[in-house]
Amino acid sequence: AAEIKKNSFVYLSPTMAVAGGNTLEHSILSAFGENKAKDGNGYSEPAEGFIENQPDMIFLSDRFELADLEEHELFSQLEAVKNGKVIVVESIYFERPTARITELIDYITDSIEAFEKNNEEASSEAESESEEQNDEATEESEEEDYYEEGYDDGYYE
Repeated sequence: AAEIKKNSFVYLSPTMAVAGGNTLEHSILSAFGENKAKDGNGYSEPAEGFIENQPDMIFLSDRFELADLEEHELFSQLEAVKNGKVIVVESIYFERPTARITELIDYITDSIEAFEKNNEEASSEAESESEEQNDEATEESEEEDYYEEGYDDGYYE
């Protein structure tokens, strides 16, 4: 597997509460980045704080979906929600942890790799468009210089 960039995140529990630093969710998900609620205790971290201190991505209980966040008064303001950087995870992995937790880890790894691939493709497309625009601008500039300087091949002398 490719190396995963460490992102910041929050986990929204089945009650839409943010998981703090002393939770099982924090312990497992911190392998993928920094929990923006790591200083919180249990599930008491207020969501309002993430408007100013935004996470790169959101792990969301499977009791919800992205549309729920898009309609939420606070969470709809987060760039991660606007950009679809939300990974829906099965809550059962945290409610009844077993050796199957590795399935969750593989799923999250694949999801993050997909985010990064999409970002790279978007960056590559933007670079290509920018290069094409620069090439067109250079050609136009060269044509303008050609006509401004006047063409003289000595034919009319």
